[in-house]
Amino acid sequence: MKQKKNKIFIHSNLKRFDVLIPNQVIISKRLGISQSYVSLILSGKRHSKKYEPRINNLIKKAAEELRAA
Repeated sequence: MKQKKNKIFIHSNLKRFDVLIPNQVIISKRLGISQSYVSLILSGKRHSKKYEPRINNLIKKAAEELRAA
């Protein structure tokens, strides 16, 4: 699957913690936090009231774009 710049692509069957590493990098750049912190949040090893909703919204928007395409 080709990745376009600054777009998050996920497979419709993937769960929250299955977000691909390149997508984690894009999420971290958009939110201004480290990629390892994004990975910890997605895996459930870390919790953040500030960033969890933002990350979930980015993933939901990407999934909606994927379904619309």
